[in-house]
Amino acid sequence: MKKFLKFLDSFLRFLSILAIAIIALIGVFLIYYFITIGIYEKKGEDNKPPITLYNIISRSMLPNLQVYDVVVDGKVKSINDIKKNDVITFVSKNPDNYNYIITHRVIDIKDTEYGKALTTKGDNNKKADEALVYEYQILGKMLFKIPKLGKLQMFLAYQGGWLFVVLIPALGVIAYDVVKISKTKIVKVKNIKEVKKGI
Repeated sequence: MKKFLKFLDSFLRFLSILAIAIIALIGVFLIYYFITIGIYEKKGEDNKPPITLYNIISRSMLPNLQVYDVVVDGKVKSINDIKKNDVITFVSKNPDNYNYIITHRVIDIKDTEYGKALTTKGDNNKKADEALVYEYQILGKMLFKIPKLGKLQMFLAYQGGWLFVVLIPALGVIAYDVVKISKTKIVKVKNIKEVKKGI
């Protein structure tokens, strides 16, 4: 019984620390993200967040980007920082998906009368995107992807999801405290019995 209680105590302590660490990391990230988004909305284009996240919702970039992968993009200071084969996120001017946020690969860079422009294409698409992409449309360049994180985002979009995320760590902390209190009571009762025997 003692070994089991010791194991349970260690396991619950680990779960509590892990839950608190995860909640703290999510909290810090959300605070940072909302502050940078707020600055961008107030001060405009020159204050885009250095890092942005986008959930992939179409199959246009298969097999490299799956549906529900999350793309982590870095801020692009200039269109000159973009090269062929880079994957970028931009506001589309294609008639089929006008003003949608798209993540596609750069397949060509050309000079036009309006300045440098990019030809983009989804890896899984047969044809290149109809409209060129200009500097003002670019939201970021892909740094890396987080596979299937978008599923968690979709889950958290529902009220039950947030409840689950808050409830599980809370139950872990409560369970740990209950075990700790019961262990303290057992020790106290044992000590009282020993004192009475001594008398």
